[in-house]
Amino acid sequence: MFSRLSLTALPAALALTLFTAAPAHAQFCDTELIPGFPEVSAQAGSSVSLSGTLAAIGSPFASGGLSAPGTNGAGSVSLFEQSGGEWSLTTTLFSPNPEPEGQFGYDVAIEGDLLLVGAPFEDSGAVNSGRTYLYRRIGGAWTLTDTILELSQSQESRFGHSVSVSGTRLAISAIRSSFFGPSAGAAYFYRAGGGSVVFEDRVGPNPVTANGFFGTSVSLSGSICAVGAVFDGAIANNEGSAYVFERQPNSTWNQYAKVVPPVSQSSAFFGVAVKLVGGVLVVGAEGINNGASSGRSGSAFVFRDQGNGSYGQEAELGSPTPISNGNFGRAVTLAPGRIAVAEIGGGGAVHTYVRVANQWTYEQTILGLNHMNGDGFGTDVGLIGDALLVGAPTRSTSIPVSGAAFVYDLDFEDCNANGLNDFCEIATTPGLDCDSNGLLDTCEIAAGTGVDCNANWVLDSCEIAAQSFLDCDSNGVLDTCEISTNPGLDCNSNQRLDVCDIADGTEPDVNGNLVPDGCESVGFNPGCQTINNSTGVVGGLTAFGIETALANDIVLVASDIPLNTFGYPIVSRMSAQVIPPGAAGFRCVGGSVGRDYGNIFNTMQTGGALLPIDLTAIPSPSGLITATAGETWYWQLWHRDSFGGALTSTFTDSIIFTFQ
Repeated sequence: MFSRLSLTALPAALALTLFTAAPAHAQFCDTELIPGFPEVSAQAGSSVSLSGTLAAIGSPFASGGLSAPGTNGAGSVSLFEQSGGEWSLTTTLFSPNPEPEGQFGYDVAIEGDLLLVGAPFEDSGAVNSGRTYLYRRIGGAWTLTDTILELSQSQESRFGHSVSVSGTRLAISAIRSSFFGPSAGAAYFYRAGGGSVVFEDRVGPNPVTANGFFGTSVSLSGSICAVGAVFDGAIANNEGSAYVFERQPNSTWNQYAKVVPPVSQSSAFFGVAVKLVGGVLVVGAEGINNGASSGRSGSAFVFRDQGNGSYGQEAELGSPTPISNGNFGRAVTLAPGRIAVAEIGGGGAVHTYVRVANQWTYEQTILGLNHMNGDGFGTDVGLIGDALLVGAPTRSTSIPVSGAAFVYDLDFEDCNANGLNDFCEIATTPGLDCDSNGLLDTCEIAAGTGVDCNANWVLDSCEIAAQSFLDCDSNGVLDTCEISTNPGLDCNSNQRLDVCDIADGTEPDVNGNLVPDGCESVGFNPGCQTINNSTGVVGGLTAFGIETALANDIVLVASDIPLNTFGYPIVSRMSAQVIPPGAAGFRCVGGSVGRDYGNIFNTMQTGGALLPIDLTAIPSPSGLITATAGETWYWQLWHRDSFGGALTSTFTDSIIFTFQ
């Protein structure tokens, strides 16, 4: 599992911003980059470089490829490109002059369409004089355009030990060049124009230190270059130093400043790594004791150009958990506002720092996959924007010590603070972002920007999209939530909105008031009971609605009437119990009886009927009457019937309403 320690050292406001603000950059998942031709002890990741969406990974101990199989240590470089959040291998380059232990890929530098590859142990005119190769991306393919040799091609110069590219300018070191003094080292500057590479200048340390290894590291930034000299020791042995050179209008490079540790210390190895961006210089000093009891915990120093030929110290960075022989500062890299420093001891880690309120503040720690095994994690690092590239050359993938590199998105969105990149969680498990808007559903819900009315941590919109019946009225709200908020919307408690029951005919709504008839209650009393009709039972009469006269919401419900029989309601203000002439049952309404011919019904094949009653037009012998509060009314149904083949009529039960 890719491992990061939390942002505990950050100010709370900044940490909150990192956790909640969606990144503006192109997101990708933390990825292990394995070279195209992994080999035993190839040590891929000994050198790494980033440029935009491109990554170069050096494998200096790989064999020579198909052109020189079995040439151990000839070296190779693998190139990767990120697209759509995925990193993929695009090509693997091998030395044009493969030699045993030539170590093509010892150092790499990529910027835009230029790739510079150092092979410091190739024999160009002399043993280990070294070569450097320039590739250009032409038509999408990386093409060798220049093979660059040291001017003197001296034995053991190791030209190509460290390389750097900035725009069209190139810097190449030869750490054991004796041009300026015995193994003092040198740095060379070139310009890669439209044609061949043009030599500009060769520089060395001032003052000269024999065996100072000037050129241990080089870093170009426009017309400025920093050069580390790890064994330089004007005051203390192997203290180290860093030099800054500036390009002049005549294409020469003049020494602008020399930077040394603020406190002299033997074997500080100040300058083992340098990185220059604009006016900010970071120098690694892996041998300095910075908080560990037995030394060599390491430091990284941050300097800023003062504009007067000097660099002033801005900060000394140390490991958040310093350990003896931690070698913090072995590799450093810098992007505007962020520094990454490798600590290769104790299992390997890379620590990042951000500039907050003019102070460099610890941000986070990134550990290798096999932290306890080390894997050389942090041997080299690259940083562009929010992308961090880390080499792990002694990592064993499927092949022992084949090596690898890891690329991380530092400013990833982690809305649920679980240490995982939201983009990657979604890529691995798309269901975590059911609406495909690039945000974890649980975070939308927690923030209140996503609706989850039933609190099941699934966006309501997604539940509805998957099962449309959960929102039967298509208003974008789960029916169960509407009902929970307003139980009256589901009068029959079937967990479905009444309006939907009515719409699909599951529940009748004879009076069209959008309330299922079965839910409307009306206060009525049974009147007298008549005798059985030809079905063998008494015709039933009930009602539903509201017993308020002004509501005018009463529906009579007839049942147990012979099939295909017609009839109509009769109504009166008085009760009775008489058998009219020619009838076969009791009439329970008396006095002035009104016959509601407007509600003639036929039972058809149901044996029943639903009869809405208009309380503003109750029939009577003297005309239509409006019911008022406090009045009592009696209803009954008359219908045709037949007994033994003899046609007759009979009545249902009666009911009594007292209106409010």
